[in-house]
Parts: sequence; C-alpha cells; structure tokens
Amino acid sequence: VTYITPGINPDQFRFDLVSRRALKESWNVSDRKIILTTAMLRPGVKTIGVEKVIECCSELRKNGHRVLLVVIGDGINRGLLEREAREKLSEDVLFLGKIPRVELYRYYSAADIFAFPGIQESLGMVYLEAQSSGLPVVAFRDWGAKETVLHEKTGLLSSAEQPDTFCRDIEVLLTNRTKRIEMRNAAKEHIRTNHDSARNYQRVNQALLSIASAFTANKK
Repeated sequence: VTYITPGINPDQFRFDLVSRRALKESWNVSDRKIILTTAMLRPGVKTIGVEKVIECCSELRKNGHRVLLVVIGDGINRGLLEREAREKLSEDVLFLGKIPRVELYRYYSAADIFAFPGIQESLGMVYLEAQSSGLPVVAFRDWGAKETVLHEKTGLLSSAEQPDTFCRDIEVLLTNRTKRIEMRNAAKEHIRTNHDSARNYQRVNQALLSIASAFTANKK
C-alpha cells in the first residue's frame, strides 16, 4: 500500500499581482481586507460552511474591521445565502457565481485570507488551490483540511467543537500583516514541495516499477 499525497498543478494556481490590483480596483475595495470563500452552494454542510463565514464577517464588522467577503460558487442555495449575506453584511459582500477553474488563480490572488470550515470534507481541493496562490487558510481541523494545511505555518485550524475560534482565527490574520505574509510565502512553498501532483504521482511509477521488478525476479 502506497499513500499518495493529494496534489494539484501549482502552475495553474499561482499568485498574480496584476490580477490582484485589477480586481481590487474593479471591486472598489478601498481599505477593506478581502476574505474569500468558495464552495458549491448546495443544501447541507456546504451551505452551513458558507453561513459560518458570513456570520464571522458580520462579527468582524461589528468589531470595527473593514472586510469584503467574496463568495465564489453556484448552486440551489445561492439565493438564500445572498439574502442572508446582504442582511448581515450590506454592501460588504460579493457573490461571483461559478468561475472557470483556469481563472480561479486571479481571484485567489486578489484575496487576503481564504476561509471555509470544511465541515465533513474528506479533502477540500480549494485548500490546495488557495495555498498555492499564496493565501493563508482558516478552517476546521476535524476533517480534510488538516491533510493539506499546516497549522500556524500556512494557516490556522480550529476545532469544530469551538466554533468561535474559527472567527477569532480570521481576526488574528486580519490584524497581523506580518503573519499573513509569512503564511502566504510558506503556503506557496508547502504546495510546491508536498502537493505537486506531477511530482507525487512519480511515486506511483516508482512503486509499480518496484513491484514489476520484484515479480520478474521471483519468476526467475
């Protein structure tokens, strides 16, 4: 049995300063920090996860933080979530719908923090994509996020049994620019070192060659 670490093509999810500047200008960001979340907006844990991020952003605004929540994704619950977000965040939220995967790096690049709890996620590919693009991640550690996010190095992970900590973790990164930059750089390096699919699947080739070699030797 050979465990192959999940991976992506990091070249498809790179930090792009030109896109960051262009999108921030088009969104009229001003001094707001951008919190990005992305999910299929379907009933169940995906919707609950997005609602958690909306709730946190609402609390952050009450605490005096200037934030813009950007939500990428589409689904049957989009209208419900948009109404909830408008009630709690007014003009400090953007729902962008479904973005082609080849364009996602531009939106990751524009954000300051990626936040999504990842409730019951076996593995959220969005965590790989966000980190590869240079985004520190805030998530729950109870499920798949812990397989790809390094706590205190590339993001902050908290227990679902203490949901308020998820919001506090976002606030920690909002108020600590040095920490965000350190995690941004560490996240990019982490994905390229440990979650590059081309590199990781070489292990499959090596394992198969080893098995074939042993089989051939035994036949002799």
